[in-house]
Amino acid sequence: MRQIDLMYRTMAAELGQRLLDASFSADFPVEGRFVPVTVKARKYWYFDQPGEGEGHRQKRRYVGPTDDPEINRRVKDFRAIKDDVKARRKLVTTLVREAGLPAPEPFSGDVVEALAQAGIFRLRACLVGTVAFSTYAGHLGVRLPAASMMTGVADFAQDYAISSEVGGFVSAYS
Repeated sequence: MRQIDLMYRTMAAELGQRLLDASFSADFPVEGRFVPVTVKARKYWYFDQPGEGEGHRQKRRYVGPTDDPEINRRVKDFRAIKDDVKARRKLVTTLVREAGLPAPEPFSGDVVEALAQAGIFRLRACLVGTVAFSTYAGHLGVRLPAASMMTGVADFAQDYAISSEVGGFVSAYS
């Protein structure tokens, strides 16, 4: 197996860290935005999220008062993470095009993203199969033969004891 250049291995590690930092986007997707709203002379944070599909209305959700330092920190962090989305996409493009790392086909990527947003990984599920194997090259810093990664499946495994300890349910606010 050929090693991937150190520069690309570093980029893969940087991408992993940035994605970890952005992991709270399941609660506040980057397509949305925080907006301050004044109600009876007091300001509150709300989160506006675009509706899905044609004809669906925007969703607005209460977050908390603007004088809460923890909420303000989260709003500030969100802005930085949202700004970082473009940089993360550029890292992915570079790793796929220049370093030759594999990328999942778009449908599989969309399915895994939807499951992640639904909270499956918060409940300690583990992705296995072709989609998981395709990430190994970046983690290991080597180019893997394409045939070794093609199982043709995307499976999930989960330890019930772990998911029951973290509440065992998924909600938009978990």
